[in-house]
Amino acid sequence: MLEDIRNERDGKVIEKTQIRSAVNLLIEVGVHSRIIYEQEFEVALLQETADYYRTESNKFITVSACPQYLEKANQRLSQEYDRIQNYLSQSTEQALIQAFLDEYISD
Repeated sequence: MLEDIRNERDGKVIEKTQIRSAVNLLIEVGVHSRIIYEQEFEVALLQETADYYRTESNKFITVSACPQYLEKANQRLSQEYDRIQNYLSQSTEQALIQAFLDEYISD
């Protein structure tokens, strides 16, 4: 699933329905808890997100003017919100957006 998300960030078309089904399965397996989803997927997703955007922002900032960089950041932020709406758990929203902001804006 993480590879599919990386591919989508790279502009490739992915099968969102399958990812949504896998995410839902991880949540359902935990029955009354999201612990499996959080420990087995969300932790890795957040690390992958930070790594991806750290690399991209470091490359992009060296070749872009500030307005272009901020436009790209806004585009990427919108894409992360779309991912949450399309196939990730809503419980991931705050942490995912914070991981993005930490790498693309704060650092």
